[in-house]
Amino acid sequence: MESDEYLIYAIGARNEDALRELYARYNRSAFSLARRIMRSETDAEDVTQEVFVKIWQKALDYAPARGTVSTWLMTIAHHAAIDALRRRSSRDTVQTEDGELERAPDTRTDVDNVIENVMVTEAMNGLTGEERLLIDLAYFEGLSHSQLATRTGLPLGTIKSRIRVGLQKLRQTLGEW
Repeated sequence: MESDEYLIYAIGARNEDALRELYARYNRSAFSLARRIMRSETDAEDVTQEVFVKIWQKALDYAPARGTVSTWLMTIAHHAAIDALRRRSSRDTVQTEDGELERAPDTRTDVDNVIENVMVTEAMNGLTGEERLLIDLAYFEGLSHSQLATRTGLPLGTIKSRIRVGLQKLRQTLGEW
């Protein structure tokens, strides 16, 4: 079995078999993360496909010094899902009869049943409640630090430091696995 790094370099050389192998290894994790963020299986499938298209296009951009292939791939998945969520949010508004813009009804399913068998879930369980909440709102719902401060009532500096500490804990935990 080839290493993830080997597969990325082979993908950069346009080896389709390497892409198939990387997909077999990581499509479930990418889908689970996208599903958690998007709260829709169909949207998560679209995001997962987008992730592997980006991997195909940007394999030569991978830098081992910046992290593992799995971290890089999950970062791409996270960004793709957040971008898709923002695109969907902007088109989920409807104009009412009096001209007001209003969000369409939310048809997303219950988040508690969404994510299973993903390493991130276990790592998130190792965080304090506040770190987990802030990271969840920032990374899975796409809120900015300013929006988090408004929503939670915490100072902006506290938000930033708690997220930074939480992410360091996640990196450490995920790195051990």
